[in-house]
Amino acid sequence: MITASTRPKLNSRTKYNFIYSLFTLYELRYNKILLNNCGFHPSELQTENGLQYQFYLELLKTVELPPDKPLKILEIGCGQGHGGLFLLQNYFAEHSTYTGIDISDIAIHYCKLKYRHLRNAAFVTSHNTPPFADQTFDVVISIETTYPRHEQNLQELYRYLKPSGLLLFAETYDMHDNTNHDMKLLNSGFTIINKINVTENIVAAFINDNQRKLAYLKKLSWLPKKSLTFLGHYFGVVNSARFASYQSGQRNGFIYAARKPV
Repeated sequence: MITASTRPKLNSRTKYNFIYSLFTLYELRYNKILLNNCGFHPSELQTENGLQYQFYLELLKTVELPPDKPLKILEIGCGQGHGGLFLLQNYFAEHSTYTGIDISDIAIHYCKLKYRHLRNAAFVTSHNTPPFADQTFDVVISIETTYPRHEQNLQELYRYLKPSGLLLFAETYDMHDNTNHDMKLLNSGFTIINKINVTENIVAAFINDNQRKLAYLKKLSWLPKKSLTFLGHYFGVVNSARFASYQSGQRNGFIYAARKPV
């Protein structure tokens, strides 16, 4: 059983390279993919990873997108691209384009190989890619990356967006140390058009997805105990420190929709 405990500290790139190495091996071995956001329950999608895909859909529900206008989309923290491409291929207008950016070299290498046939999708690493040009994108999306927590990053995203462009993101905050995140958005020039507390949906997703995550961890029983504890926390399995932080209300999850004024 994974219990709440102090987890090992890793820098972000090392952490996500480790995680996506395991995800890639899992796909190669079992022909199944894994998405790594908290998930959103209930889900209208009757598919594996449906709770995680649902989180992406919840972002789109906060706004009305033009149904026939091709859009340029940027995803911050794209991971292995599954969620962003799910939206691109099913919910954005035909001829829309997608750019995924991530800190993990392994995740981006995976994306470039797996999706090399897609002419409307591109993937880049965040640590060796020059900044995008001003007013490049119509929509920026981000799920649980911590990127929108910082005003400097929000100012950069504001610059990337076209006038009337949208920033749609899901982020979590420690409510015992909750600086004014709304003010950071406003200070960066954005107008907040929607904000939804989805903590209960995240907790329900953790509970409903618990057995699947434990089954995955069981397949990794050959890893050191500290690594398994870290992964249990990262996945938010029941009895992990991460799960407890949401269940107790210490950490809350929010979906934001913000717009760059014309």
